[in-house]
Amino acid sequence: MNYKYSNLDLNDLFLKVFSRKKQKEELENFIVDGSLSLSEREEILKTRANMIKEIVDEERLLYEKINIYYKRENGKLLDVDLLDDKDELFNWISDKCRYDSLNILLGSLTRHFNSITKFENDYYGVKDSFFAKNLDVLLRMILRESPLMFKNDYSTKTELTKISKNQVDDYMTEMLIQIDPSLEWLNMYLEARKDGKIIDVKTISDLEKENLAQFFQTDIEDIPTACVQSKAVDPFIILNFTGTIFDVVALMHEFVHYVTFSKNKNLKYKVHASLSEFPSIFFELYATRFFENKGFSIGEVNALNEERKSYCFDVYNHNKYVFLYLLDYLETGKVTEENDIKKHQILSLNMTKNSDLIDNISDKEMECLSDLKVLAKKHCDETICKILDDSIYQTYYYLFSGYIADKAFEECDDSIVDCVKRYAENIELIDSYDLFKSLGFDVDTLGLKKGYNPVVKGLKKVKRKYINVKKDVFK
Repeated sequence: MNYKYSNLDLNDLFLKVFSRKKQKEELENFIVDGSLSLSEREEILKTRANMIKEIVDEERLLYEKINIYYKRENGKLLDVDLLDDKDELFNWISDKCRYDSLNILLGSLTRHFNSITKFENDYYGVKDSFFAKNLDVLLRMILRESPLMFKNDYSTKTELTKISKNQVDDYMTEMLIQIDPSLEWLNMYLEARKDGKIIDVKTISDLEKENLAQFFQTDIEDIPTACVQSKAVDPFIILNFTGTIFDVVALMHEFVHYVTFSKNKNLKYKVHASLSEFPSIFFELYATRFFENKGFSIGEVNALNEERKSYCFDVYNHNKYVFLYLLDYLETGKVTEENDIKKHQILSLNMTKNSDLIDNISDKEMECLSDLKVLAKKHCDETICKILDDSIYQTYYYLFSGYIADKAFEECDDSIVDCVKRYAENIELIDSYDLFKSLGFDVDTLGLKKGYNPVVKGLKKVKRKYINVKKDVFK
């Protein structure tokens, strides 16, 4: 007898048990820091054991509910305390709900991306629906060119020139005068330096390090270079100085964030928007070219580019299937197992023809190429895991900003520098459509549509060769 039940109920159960299964695996694989004292290690292990027990108890309740649905369809109950039976229940509900649940999450992801630039999100306090209207086109741009744009082809490591903090200031001063002849940016930099708002992690007290580590939710040794803004304090910059010319590039990146936060006081510090990293990455590139013009070796210039490009490429490569599934969802309205297997067949054929792509897939993926259904399920599950983890959001913002910055810098001149400078200063009031035109994107050929933005400052279009961006990622 066929029993009717809600797929939404099953999908909800699947996502809950899937999430807890991944949480338990992470806790079980967690390695306690051997440098801690015995009592500290024991306390951590005790906490981990309690957390695992809580998850196991929650899992058992979920599997009991899944078991009821399983009986309706298969006529028998399984023993949720037996590992093999629990695995059968998980595989059963996974096969029934995997793609439906993926579509639910992709819909949520799309709504989130759309809300970034629409009325309901108050990050910028501006009604600009440009990204919502053009998400499909913009994702295609990223998917097609990011692997090649960000791939690091530098085969040798070059040691960077050592410089003092005074020399960092001298280089920053010279660049900021070039960027902003009015000297406003330079004065902001000197004021921030004077007020102690540019902080070297190595020079602060242990208590301050502990506070920063708590703020970033990380270990002290992993405190990142960043520009920090919160409701409680004015923006300030944290740097891990290396004593090389890389410090100038890193400081330039964070200083541009500092300018944006300082000149746009109502920005919400917890949310990032699609172009939040764009001005900073653009002026990173500007700083790298500055050293090239100063006569530094091509090896050093390449080394300065290496960290950012490697990071962007790793970010893309680590999340490429999330973007591919999202693109499929945007194009068709629903990802199906049948179409997913077909697209994996296309991708696998491309991989076998392209040595660069072969280099970027694991041995396990290579083994799976002969069984496309297994490979499709694997990537589907990985995508579900990443969306549930929320890490994909910041990935998208950084990757997109890096892509636009690289494209804008390809034929950079003073007018482009001024355009990006004004965007960093007036991020609330610049129309995104006008920005893309000013950066040289052929908005008509790309099919980009103007968003709704009632209070904006337009940008004068720059006359230069249009950036050529094809439209089909799977070709």
